[in-house]
Amino acid sequence: MIVCCSLNFKVESEAEEVEEEEPEVEPEVIEEEEQEAEIEPEAEVEEQEEEIEEEVVEEEEEEEVVEDEEEEEEEVVEEEEEEFEIVEAYEAEETMEEEEVIIDEDEKEAEEEITYDINFGDEEEEEVQQNEAELIHEEMEKQIEEYAEAQTDKAFVAIDENEDGVFDFEEFTKLTQVLNMGLDEEGIIELFNEVDTNQDGNIDKEETTQYLISKANAEIDTNKDGEIDEEEAAAFLEENVAVHEAEETGI
Repeated sequence: MIVCCSLNFKVESEAEEVEEEEPEVEPEVIEEEEQEAEIEPEAEVEEQEEEIEEEVVEEEEEEEVVEDEEEEEEEVVEEEEEEFEIVEAYEAEETMEEEEVIIDEDEKEAEEEITYDINFGDEEEEEVQQNEAELIHEEMEKQIEEYAEAQTDKAFVAIDENEDGVFDFEEFTKLTQVLNMGLDEEGIIELFNEVDTNQDGNIDKEETTQYLISKANAEIDTNKDGEIDEEEAAAFLEENVAVHEAEETGI
């Protein structure tokens, strides 16, 4: 019994010592610990909220980037469509201009062909008329020359008594009297000088023929413009033909 009591006493004494060794916690420390315990969840919540906000901001930024990229893509597509429309319109305009040019060229060629046909017909008609006029003039000149040569031969046969082939002033004076030209001496001198083109003092057959031709041309040139047109030449030929027919029939 004594031993048991001593053991119990010993255990109790040790327990008391343990209790005495445990430090007493001050109330302030407890409050700080409680406050820290309260702060720690709040800080964690705030951190979580900040993380969430950052994630939201990142998502918004990503969405903005995506929207910007989409806008850029849309702008590029629009620009490409506009460029395509411009190019297509330009090509269509060029094609229309080329077609118009081709049409204008075709119309021009057609007009030129028509004009050429008309002009060619006019040219043919003008050429025919010109040929006819030339033939009339040639025939007129031929008949005038034949007439002048025949009259010259007659004059020399009648007046050139010494048959030297020229008229001196005396023989020429006699010729004017035979032809009843009614010239006085001054008029005869003036006419002699006019016919004597080389001014050698004599008038040969060539000078006489040329003078008669010039006189005939002056008579044929009824409008006195210095030229014999087709109508004047044709009128002379008709008159000359009538004269020849009258001579042949003796009328």
